[in-house]
Amino acid sequence: MANKKKKTNNKKVTKKNTARKPAKKQPVRKQTIKKPETKQKTVEEPSKVFKDFIVLVVVLLGTFVVVYGLTLGASKLGWFDTRYTKPDVEEAKIDYTYISAGTIFSREEDHYFVLIGDFTNLGMYLNEVVDNYKEKEGALKVYKVNTSEGMNSYLIGEQSDVISSYPDRLSINDYTLIEVQNGINKSAYVGEENIVQILK
Repeated sequence: MANKKKKTNNKKVTKKNTARKPAKKQPVRKQTIKKPETKQKTVEEPSKVFKDFIVLVVVLLGTFVVVYGLTLGASKLGWFDTRYTKPDVEEAKIDYTYISAGTIFSREEDHYFVLIGDFTNLGMYLNEVVDNYKEKEGALKVYKVNTSEGMNSYLIGEQSDVISSYPDRLSINDYTLIEVQNGINKSAYVGEENIVQILK
């Protein structure tokens, strides 16, 4: 190992090489301390404060007037009316004298009359005769079947067939009075004149 020679740099060391290069000059920064900004209190003119106050009062009064007007108008229209008045309604009256065609022969009485026809066009005279008959002593109950109602309209026919004791086989083309006894068709009278003679 001794034999190994140290390799040396044959470079000449000069002052020039060993001297340090001067560092670049950097600009010097000055640190400035910012002073906190102080708000200056300004004294507003009394007229500006007064104007702002007036504007505020006018806006509040305007809002009040608009809301009050809407409320008053709504109450006049009845939107806030909490009082409920029940309408006057007459008591419902059920007229048991009108029956359906299907019950002509199945009433609870044993002996009664059934007047069949379009009662929207019932003559005043026939109506008066029926009412007078009801008031007689010992009069039979008189039921009515109105053929102008949809459920009874099947009784209307071109020819009159009033002999049957089955409602679906009856055919009426004029006012007809059927006398029913014990659920059977005892007799039938067709036409206003014949009915008037029976009920007088």
